Amino acid sequence: LVSAVRPDGVAIHTDATSRKVRQLDRTPFAAVVMRWPEVARQVVLRGRAQRASAAEDALAYAERSRYLRLLAHVNSADLAVRDRAERERAFAAFDAAWPDPQQPPSWVGYAIVADEISFWEGAERGPSRRARYSRAAAGWAVEFLPG
Repeated sequence: LVSAVRPDGVAIHTDATSRKVRQLDRTPFAAVVMRWPEVARQVVLRGRAQRASAAEDALAYAERSRYLRLLAHVNSADLAVRDRAERERAFAAFDAAWPDPQQPPSWVGYAIVADEISFWEGAERGPSRRARYSRAAAGWAVEFLPG
């Protein structure tokens, strides 16, 4: 889930205990795919992953919907194994008990700094194509590729 679009890429936020965080800490590179199938478009951003600052984490958490702020607290492996009714009861109980849930300590973010951005454009009556932009010394270099 993209938390913010930044001048140099995007930010994502997740739980510090997730497999995603372990992978990013071990190999700090990521790809983010955004897709719009109804208009046959896709953007793929690839780049270095850096931990976001505490201020960026706080802002991203504050801008989340109440549902996503609650989910940051209750969405756990323990909850996932319960049946739907139990999960919904646990969520409702937490919601009622915490009118203003603060950012959990496990909330972490990463800035994905773009080194490459690919734009894919589909076509109903012809071939698709990609425009791949790669970071270069003087800005961005573009290359057009088959879809």
